[in-house]
Amino acid sequence: MSLPLIGSGTKTERRLLQRAFGRALLMVALAALGASACAEEEDKPFDLGVGEGGGPPIPPNPNNDPGNNDPGNNDPGNNDPGNNDPGNNDPGNNDPGNNDPGNNDPGNNDTPLPTLPASELIFIEESIGNDALAGFMALDAVGNMPRLLTPVTNAQGTFVNVESGNADLNDTRNQIAYVPRGGAPNILITDLEGATVQAIVEGGIDFSQIRSPQFRTDGSAVLFVGGEANGIGDLTASGVFEVPSEGGNAVPMVMEKASCAVIRDLRVIGADKLLAVRDVCEQFSDSGFFEFTISTGAATPIMVLSRSALDFTLGQATLAADGQTIIASGSGSFDLDFDEAADLNGNGIFIIDPENPLTTTIHRLASPNDVAASFALTQLPDTVIIEVFAGGTNNLVRLNTTTGQFTPITTNGKSRSPF
Repeated sequence: MSLPLIGSGTKTERRLLQRAFGRALLMVALAALGASACAEEEDKPFDLGVGEGGGPPIPPNPNNDPGNNDPGNNDPGNNDPGNNDPGNNDPGNNDPGNNDPGNNDPGNNDTPLPTLPASELIFIEESIGNDALAGFMALDAVGNMPRLLTPVTNAQGTFVNVESGNADLNDTRNQIAYVPRGGAPNILITDLEGATVQAIVEGGIDFSQIRSPQFRTDGSAVLFVGGEANGIGDLTASGVFEVPSEGGNAVPMVMEKASCAVIRDLRVIGADKLLAVRDVCEQFSDSGFFEFTISTGAATPIMVLSRSALDFTLGQATLAADGQTIIASGSGSFDLDFDEAADLNGNGIFIIDPENPLTTTIHRLASPNDVAASFALTQLPDTVIIEVFAGGTNNLVRLNTTTGQFTPITTNGKSRSPF
């Protein structure tokens, strides 16, 4: 079939054909325009009807898009405590800003004080003449490798010395209590970094002498001997007092009632127990080693030496590791079996079994004029470190209680108070 030409046919036929051809062209043009509009619409974002006035369009994309707040997609902005987000203050994520004491946060003030190793003890290097400082020195159990821990100062930072036998280390091994030489009697407490406080505050009891500071086993307080002294510094009356470790007023715990009764030295031997060297100047009165119960003030004799002594002077005493044997410094002559003859005499370190006093041994110092001014036990059961006063100088020696051998440790003449 052939299509008719526009220029052929009657005039009426030609007009009808032109109109039909025009309509066809219009339809083609409209169809092309519609296709173009559809193509442009497909390029536009998908609109859920919230684009205008309701926020930006949100694509329906569930595939771990980090902007969709899905807690399972490890999105750091969704504050999910399981995604290790450092900004969510979750104490399990080691966030240093959350002050959780379990995360080693340096801002929460949980840094412990330095402590002395159990294998070491302390002695005091005394300041003499033009020496610049006195120092707390650490020493191992056999006397090797002395090292400076911290200078010995008062609460104002001035260098001070310490009387022999007047210092103690707490059971936690991070604080020292000591009695400074000179000035008003008091007790100072320092840590191993040198931070020092005055224990006994002003306005309380006035003491003419203080000696033998001892920490309670829990470290909460310091027990000490306080009393009145004569013109040459000897106690003429005494009692046991207590002061809080952080400072405060001294409180009497045990007071001597006998005339001229003096506690020469004391050592804490339990939570509520003290071993004391007690001296009474009245003839036939009880002098020797006593156990004091702090809570009641009761005194129980352990060994009364005045009944068997011809002459004696006791210094420091403590219990050995077995909890029964007494180790003491002193000198004297003793009739232990009451036959009016001396069974024991000399000066040095005594090893005493109170149940069997006739087995007492004494490790005598080199010269009868030497004095065992103070001593300290060590981790080694047969080793004692002794401060020996001889010829106007103080030095440390090591005693082997099994062999009786003395070995020099220091020779500078200014080493005091092992503890």
